[in-house]
Amino acid sequence: MRKSRNSIFKICLAGYTNAGKSTLMRELSGHNVYVKDKLFATLETTTKKIRTKSNHQYLLSDTVGFLNNLPHNLIASFRSTLEEMNEADLIIQVIDITASNIKRHINTINDTLKMIGVNKTKKLLVFNKIDKVKSSSLFKKINSEYPKSILISAENKLKLNLLENELTKLIENSMDTHTLSIPYKSYEIINYIYKNTIIVKEDAKENKVKIIFKTSKKHFNTIQTKIQNP
Repeated sequence: MRKSRNSIFKICLAGYTNAGKSTLMRELSGHNVYVKDKLFATLETTTKKIRTKSNHQYLLSDTVGFLNNLPHNLIASFRSTLEEMNEADLIIQVIDITASNIKRHINTINDTLKMIGVNKTKKLLVFNKIDKVKSSSLFKKINSEYPKSILISAENKLKLNLLENELTKLIENSMDTHTLSIPYKSYEIINYIYKNTIIVKEDAKENKVKIIFKTSKKHFNTIQTKIQNP
C-alpha cells in the first residue's frame, strides 16, 4: 500500500494525546473518524485521500497520540503505526494551545520522532483549540515564540482556511515544472493537463499548443502514458 502511494503528497498528524488530531483529521477530510478525549483513542493509523480547493490531492494520516516519557517498549508496540511518518512529506505537529507546558509537548513530539528515525521531514506547527483561550496575551506569546505556526480551532472550524492555504502552498512547492507541446487533436490529453495541473504558461502554435505546467510525479507519469498510448 505504501509503495502505491509514492506519487501522492503525504501528510501525517503528530501530537500530544488529546491535542485534537482526530478532530482536525475529520474536518480536513470530511470523513467521520473516532474522536474521544482519552489516552490512545487512536491506536492505528487512519489515512484519507483529500482534494484541495486548488484540485490537488494529498494523503492525510492520523497517528497515535504521544506522551511525555513514553516507555521504549510501548513505542516499540506502536512502531508500525508510527513508521507511517517515515513515509510523510510533511508532519503537522498539533499542539493544544491551552496546555500548561507547551514546550514540553513540542519536545515530546520531536523526541519521539527522532526515536523512530524521522529527522529530516518538513514540519508545520499548528496550535489547536484557540476558541478556549481567554487571554489575548497568550496569542501574542505564541506568535512571538513560534512566528511560522498556524493557530486554529478544529472543533469550531476557526482559521482552518489558513491551514488549508498553507498546505496548498507546500504541495505546490513540492511539484516539478514540465513543458510539453501537444497537437490540438489530442484534446483529451490537453483537457487532462488543464484539470489536473497548475498551468504556468501556454503558447498556441499552428497545430499544437506548448504548455508549461506544474504537477506531481503521479500526474506527469499519467500524462506521459496518455501521450505514448493515445
